[in-house]
Amino acid sequence: MDVELRTLERAALAGGARERLAWARGLERAGRRDEAVAALVPVRDDPDVRAHLDALAAWRRIAADAAGSSFLDARPVAREPVVRWTTEVPVERPCLLASPLAVVATDDHGCLVAMDPATGAPRNLPQHRCFLPTLELGLATLVFQDRNGHERALDVVTGKSRDLANVARARAHTSMRDRDFVVRLLDARAVEAHIAEPQGTLGSRLWRYPPKGELAEILVSGGGVAITPTRVLVRTENELIVLDRATGALVFRGEGDFVVADALGLVGQRRRSVFAYDWSGRLLWSKGQRSSAVPRALAPRRVLVAGGGASLVLERDGGSAIHETAIPGWPLGVVRDVVYLRSPSRLEARTLEGEKLWSLPVAGSIEAFAALDARIFVAVATPTTRRRSVLCLEEPGTRGGG
Repeated sequence: MDVELRTLERAALAGGARERLAWARGLERAGRRDEAVAALVPVRDDPDVRAHLDALAAWRRIAADAAGSSFLDARPVAREPVVRWTTEVPVERPCLLASPLAVVATDDHGCLVAMDPATGAPRNLPQHRCFLPTLELGLATLVFQDRNGHERALDVVTGKSRDLANVARARAHTSMRDRDFVVRLLDARAVEAHIAEPQGTLGSRLWRYPPKGELAEILVSGGGVAITPTRVLVRTENELIVLDRATGALVFRGEGDFVVADALGLVGQRRRSVFAYDWSGRLLWSKGQRSSAVPRALAPRRVLVAGGGASLVLERDGGSAIHETAIPGWPLGVVRDVVYLRSPSRLEARTLEGEKLWSLPVAGSIEAFAALDARIFVAVATPTTRRRSVLCLEEPGTRGGG
């Protein structure tokens, strides 16, 4: 293997994107994941390289993805972890995003901070203040809305930024993206969808809802939009509106709050009940809860709800509780079949069936979470300082491994 890798390395250093991609795949086969990613950074704009890197697991938004599922299909940290690195950051609010090329947070001025996911080393970025709900991290490009409402793209490796605004477009008070698909909330009473060009700027408009006029209700900004592979969900002050992603046609309307969604459907809360719909608009179930439990994460076969400092795992089909008693702690996110929970001064991992895998003491309160393949990141606030520590955790013996 070493001879093969040395041969691939020599070819890559003398060649271009194709040779570097072959070298990276060799490194991946050898379990040297971080080195494989690093080998591709210089040629990351090549279409084949970008496709390869974009296929890697990433925590692209505050709630993992554009649907708000707080779920990542990747290898979980299932054994008691070790701390790979710790970086102190003057983090303002709970926010972590992660891709194979960067971990992103915001500082105490609301400005963006980026770290190398392999080492925690800080990146030099220009001082941009951002509107947190609109953040989306691609491979190396962070798209965000600044405090003046302008949409910008920032390369979190080089620090270069560019304005994505198009003065010919109607002004949007919120713009949400799912890779090359953009949803814009116009003047709080209309929704527009566009294709994004390769450099991030807005392309042609796909549709507008309503096609003419405006909505009677005011749209909720920021977290009021969820984007799935087939649907766009927007929230008004009073209801949910589900649109076809391809055409913008109305699929159905409903009521509810604290909605999480994924490719299979949505789960929300309504008057102390948790309910589930599929994307045709069929109500699958509605279950009353003893406390004001709200949906926090979706996995293909499970729903995580939380309230009163405890979490409950529900069957995705039918809404029945997996266990009679709730699990102590607040769910941070789900990676494949493992849920990570926070409680005072502890971080805990359990299977979605309830089995405790490990529990780790933490010197402070956990305020944010993100995950990549085989590693997780948490932002921890210490009680005596305004600064937070960002920790990278992984299983023993998997440092940079595959």
